[in-house]
This record gives sequence, C-alpha cells and structure tokens, in this order.
Amino acid sequence: MILSIQGSHYKFTSLVEFREQYELPNTFAVSNWQPKDATGMGSIDRAATDLHAVRERVLAAVPKAVPATDWLRQTVALAAVFEAELRAINPNVGLREPEIAFAVNGFGDVCSAYAFALARAAITQGSAPAFEAVYREWLWGTVHIGGTAYAYHYRGAAWTVRLVHHAYGRVGLIVETPQGTHHVMDKALACPAEGYMAGLLTAVAAKMAENTVT
Repeated sequence: MILSIQGSHYKFTSLVEFREQYELPNTFAVSNWQPKDATGMGSIDRAATDLHAVRERVLAAVPKAVPATDWLRQTVALAAVFEAELRAINPNVGLREPEIAFAVNGFGDVCSAYAFALARAAITQGSAPAFEAVYREWLWGTVHIGGTAYAYHYRGAAWTVRLVHHAYGRVGLIVETPQGTHHVMDKALACPAEGYMAGLLTAVAAKMAENTVT
C-alpha cells in the first residue's frame, strides 16, 4: 500500500512483516489502541447477492451519449440511484444512517471527480483520464493522521505510535523509533466494503468514458 501524506508518498510495510522483524506480539495492531465497537453496525458478509444487484442496477442507470461537460449533472442522478438501491437492500445489511450517508457521499464525490476530469479532457482536447489515477487522488485526499500519540515501550526504548486513517477507516500505523520512522499497513478494522466500492466505481467510470460523446 502506498499513501500520500502531506504531499509525500510512503510505502507501507505489512503488519505481519513488521511484527516478525521486531518480534512483536500479535497485540501490536490498530485494535490495541483503537478497538472497534461493532455494536449496531451493519454487515455485508451475507449480502453478496444483494450487492451484486445494486451494482447491476447502478451500471444500468449510467446514461448513454452524454457530452463530457454534462457528466457533473448526471453524477448527481447516479448518486441518487445508488442511494435508493442501497436503501432497498438495507434490511438485509443493517447499515446505520451515517454509514449510508458515508457510502453515498463517497460514491458521489468520486463520480464527480471523474466527471470533472472527463470535462477537462474534452475542453483541453486531451485524452480521457485514467480512472485509477483519479480514484487514487481522491483517496489520498482523505488520508489523515490521528491526533493521539500512543507510547509503546520496546526493549527499553520509547516508541510513539499514531494511527493512519483514510475514507475507509483506520488503515495503518506510523511508528516512530529512535532509529527511524516506519509506516505499517493494518486494515483489519477498515471498512470491509472498500473493495466493493472501488470495483463499483471503476465499472461506473468505465461506462462514463464509454458513453461520452464529443
């Protein structure tokens, strides 16, 4: 995993590799400092069929023959379709209102970012942008470091640990040691729908590019 933090790019080491390197216990993890309270949270574990249906209906709603400069308006309608379909399956998923709002806002923000990129390419007569780059920039724009610095004692040395968050929750650790700073990936408590949302948005963007007219 590579993330941009305050304008600099960092490659995150896997948590397993980092623990093995320093012979750390399994308790050295995001959950040690910020455990997850799953009370009342929804679950997508048994909703594969429903989520596939949402994907198909959202993709079917992507309009055809849209001028590049009109996609910003169209993405508002697409986000509304996504919200309606998500609410339709929610009895089987159990998302809370803030979770629904988070998913819908993220969907809308990414679609809008890609719509803007398509419009800019048309105006400048450039090539259609790669969605992966647009999505990456959006995701990186949501990265932030938790304000709390946690003390960790390691073989007589004082370490400092901070948690790294992005749009899908807690995704890693920044570990400061006397010898240097380490960036460690730990997505155990991140939103389990990250892969689904990334796949859905990639498919939607592909249809947007395919259905753009000049």
